[in-house]
Amino acid sequence: MCSLPSPVVDYLGKFIAERSSPAYLRVDKQGRLQEWGGSLSAYGLQDLRAGAPIRGQIDFLVGLLPGADTPLYCPCVEMGFGLFTDIHVFPRDGGIGCYCWMSVPMQSNVASCNNGSTI
Repeated sequence: MCSLPSPVVDYLGKFIAERSSPAYLRVDKQGRLQEWGGSLSAYGLQDLRAGAPIRGQIDFLVGLLPGADTPLYCPCVEMGFGLFTDIHVFPRDGGIGCYCWMSVPMQSNVASCNNGSTI
């Protein structure tokens, strides 16, 4: 892992938080939701219930959990309604953590990069 100076880490954290609607979830080994936070409504997640199974609450995680003993990265997962997200699943505190942030489909990303603006 590379070592970055704290101002760079701080900048990247702010950049992600401001532009990509980050959200996190923590699920126990039995697949029950334990904790959550961030911009969940951006992903269509609402009325979550602690201690309840993820099936029916967070269907995009069904099949990925439980059993994430090693980190898993799923880029540009289509969530429906034109939304794409990067999903990170990783072991955490006797359970599984999941971190999501908005991503842009490659065609849109290329188009936005070619909008004629210069640095």
